[in-house]
Amino acid sequence: MKLKNGYLTVSAVKRHDDRRERYEGSMSRSFYVSGNVMQDSIHARYKDSILILDIPKKSPEEEKKCYVTIEG
Repeated sequence: MKLKNGYLTVSAVKRHDDRRERYEGSMSRSFYVSGNVMQDSIHARYKDSILILDIPKKSPEEEKKCYVTIEG
């Protein structure tokens, strides 16, 4: 997996080499996950032949409050 510019790309390569047959294939998928992702906290695991991705987002920053003094 690779995360770049808000896109998470998942790539896989499959090779089969037998005495009678040879097969090689690859695939790649990209998903936009935004720039709000904590890259160091991404986890992937297989469960029942399914790839499960945990992609935590950064917590939203508190809005900065700007106050203007009104005279009068």
